[in-house]
Amino acid sequence: MKMVERRLSPPEEIEEKYKKVGVVIFIFSKDGEILVVREEESSGNGVRKIKGEFGVPSETSEEGESWEETVIRGLGEEIRKAPLDKFYAVDPEGSFLGESLFVEGVLARVVILHWRGNKNEGLSGIGDGEVTMRGWGKAEKLVEYPLLRQGVKKILRECLNNGAFNGIGDIAQNGLLPLSLPNLKKAGEDL
Repeated sequence: MKMVERRLSPPEEIEEKYKKVGVVIFIFSKDGEILVVREEESSGNGVRKIKGEFGVPSETSEEGESWEETVIRGLGEEIRKAPLDKFYAVDPEGSFLGESLFVEGVLARVVILHWRGNKNEGLSGIGDGEVTMRGWGKAEKLVEYPLLRQGVKKILRECLNNGAFNGIGDIAQNGLLPLSLPNLKKAGEDL
């Protein structure tokens, strides 16, 4: 699996170069489709969220928060209030794809998670109401969607061009670890 830019920027570089840091989370079903969400609120806080746009779960990190903590918090707030390890899994060798510029001044850490159940199971919780679940789609079709958030489209295109999603549908579910902070840390250890 190829990476976006598989590195983790040091805090001093982030402070100097970026206004914000966050995560972009591609959640794949067993058949290789990506979970699609729709923004329910607009935001002018530098990440350019517009109500009605489509995307994937994305979250801005809070001060002092690691990328792994942002993933856990973001999923808990936006998507699911139930135990995250029941629904999401981590590939310890391929869940953290690296970093990319989301939009100007915003650094995104790109993460792949795997959905452990049927595609519609467990998606009834919406969390804080920032997004609603809209379904699943193939990456190649999603990238061409006109209402896809600008930053998500940029990173999705980059992942497709670099082959970062090749073989996602072929990953054996039994080789995955339940989503947890330690398992996410393990996915980024070799940086």
